[in-house]
Amino acid sequence: HTAFLIGLEAALLFGKQLVDSTAAFKHEYVSVLSNWCNVCWTRGDISPTLYQALGEVLRLRSILFAWDHEDVAAAHYNIAVAEYASNHNDTAAKHLTEYLKIAAHRAKSGKMDLDPIPALTYLLLLQNEDKEDRSSQDLVRGLRALQDKRQEQGSASAEVASVLNFIGTLLFHKSELDHALLFFQEELRLEQQLLECKNDISVSVTCNNIGRILQELGNLEEAVGYYKRALEVEDLIPGQPVMHGDKAYNQSTSNLYSTVWYNLGLIHDKLGNYFEAIEAFGKSLELRKAMLGRDHPDIACLYYNIGVLQMERQHLDEASKSFAEALRIRYHGAGNQLNDDRVI
Repeated sequence: HTAFLIGLEAALLFGKQLVDSTAAFKHEYVSVLSNWCNVCWTRGDISPTLYQALGEVLRLRSILFAWDHEDVAAAHYNIAVAEYASNHNDTAAKHLTEYLKIAAHRAKSGKMDLDPIPALTYLLLLQNEDKEDRSSQDLVRGLRALQDKRQEQGSASAEVASVLNFIGTLLFHKSELDHALLFFQEELRLEQQLLECKNDISVSVTCNNIGRILQELGNLEEAVGYYKRALEVEDLIPGQPVMHGDKAYNQSTSNLYSTVWYNLGLIHDKLGNYFEAIEAFGKSLELRKAMLGRDHPDIACLYYNIGVLQMERQHLDEASKSFAEALRIRYHGAGNQLNDDRVI
């Protein structure tokens, strides 16, 4: 490293005199300067000179490339990490935000070459490290665990996927939906990679979670797509839903699918798709009955929703029966609620 650093410094000393000559030379100079910064950082040589050099890399790349170029984004990220390490939080947050803006813009253009998770992790740490409430401290713990797992195991491992789920769930309950969506999308990408694109219950859970966030954000058609994908499993005919007559699932799986069908019912109702809403609520109802018994409050809620839809369509006899069953359950009492903390 020492010999390499000396060579880089000699090249920089010479190049600094000619940096403003041509675009091609600027490109070569900024490449050498970036390598010099990387060597200094790796060696732990953190100094004002390093910060100046990182700033110069960003300045030159901003001249050479468009604002949304991946090299400009990388320069913002490198400055942010250095500023974070020196507790210059405002400056770090500014550059992290710029990186995330570029990553989001490129993603919308179909260029999925910038990983938003490392930058978002640092930004969320900045926003939550000094907070004392339990959810914020749990989030900080999860974010640091994610950094450690990625460094130890690489970005693609089952443990990394599990931590991504933990963070995404916390962010959902903190109503930070756009941020939660990014963590769940990365979890889904890893699960597909680890499972070689085969459908699996973990993929179903993640697709449900993404669908739920899109539903909350008002992206209903996109949410339907993820919910339908959540209802597909490997051992069925591709593309077929899991509700096949006598097909048996454990309680956790049944709880997931019942939740998905219920959410589909809500969306179809909102979109005015009467028959699809009735079908979805009905499938959720059958699964809930099998799990919770016929007298649970969740069953009453589903009967009520179905009754409202039937009434709106002037199917009054059917609506009356649904409302009567909902009232009977309400007066009968409550049971225990099933829960799966992976499902939001």
